[in-house]
Amino acid sequence: MESAISSLPSFDFTVHERTLLGDAASLALKLFPEWKSEDIELTQLTEGITNLLVLCRNKKLDIGVLIREYGKKSEYIIDRQRELFNTMELAKYGLAQKIYCKFNNGIVYGYTEGSTVSPKVMCEEPMISFIPKALSMWHKAPIAGDKVPSLFIILRNWVANIPDTYEDPAKAEAFKANFSKEQILNEIDFMESEVNKIMPPVAFCHNDLLSGNILLNKNKDGVFLIDYEYGSYNYRGYDIANHFCEFAGFECDYSRYPDTEKQRKWLRKYLSYLHEVEESKVDEKEIEDLLYEVSIFENASSLYWGIWSLIQANYSEIDFDYMSYAKLRFSRYYYTKKLTNFRK
Repeated sequence: MESAISSLPSFDFTVHERTLLGDAASLALKLFPEWKSEDIELTQLTEGITNLLVLCRNKKLDIGVLIREYGKKSEYIIDRQRELFNTMELAKYGLAQKIYCKFNNGIVYGYTEGSTVSPKVMCEEPMISFIPKALSMWHKAPIAGDKVPSLFIILRNWVANIPDTYEDPAKAEAFKANFSKEQILNEIDFMESEVNKIMPPVAFCHNDLLSGNILLNKNKDGVFLIDYEYGSYNYRGYDIANHFCEFAGFECDYSRYPDTEKQRKWLRKYLSYLHEVEESKVDEKEIEDLLYEVSIFENASSLYWGIWSLIQANYSEIDFDYMSYAKLRFSRYYYTKKLTNFRK
């Protein structure tokens, strides 16, 4: 991994939030010295809540790159070296764009033409046909690296990074009133014990398949998955369940969460692409087994992003109410946990 990453061009340059667009332009001119400043068009993309992102387009050459400034203290959440390596690996299989360079607090990588979709559109046709196909390609890709599922390793590491004291007194009071590290660790132990009963398949997963990370291509006949910082080997059922949870959007409107029949339809398409067979040839038992995996991992998704939010609430400078989001995700966790028919 280290040798692959060391082959990337590297610039001793820092992008600052207060001068984001100007710094992005300066970095682009360092990376592409043949470009002229008057040809550069800059747009800040605001859909993400982990990093700051700028689309830098050369109007004359009709070329675009993305300049990502890592979010403050996001290294508490994301292994940036692993992200670089994973992206380089995914690019070998046409599943990611090329990384052009790294800099002190971010990376520059290729831009994919397309349009993001809304959570409401994501759970309708044609997206419920396009997305299973795209995700099956990820799950089949022989990405190099440790194939141990990351889910519970990450969750315990994240709990260790939840601050003992929040800098904002209101956040400190909200955490004290609603959360306990000990209880969160107990819930992680419980979920891991349930997962270990079924030993579900492991694949290289996206792990963050929300609407903003799905691009409908220019021809509107397929999608491309973007933003790979949470990518890792993980349980395939988690990747799918997490995607279903994202139908609710950041507002957590779980009325959009797919019912069993909608899930079954989606999973049949996914398995047909995964095994490269007609939908009618998909094994019904495999669908039922995957439905159960999804029901278990729906709970884990809420834990994952709830814990993530508790870390971000103290460190992120992005304008988002992470503490309230954490409360919403943990509330959902306890609700679905009661409804899940865990196997004995």
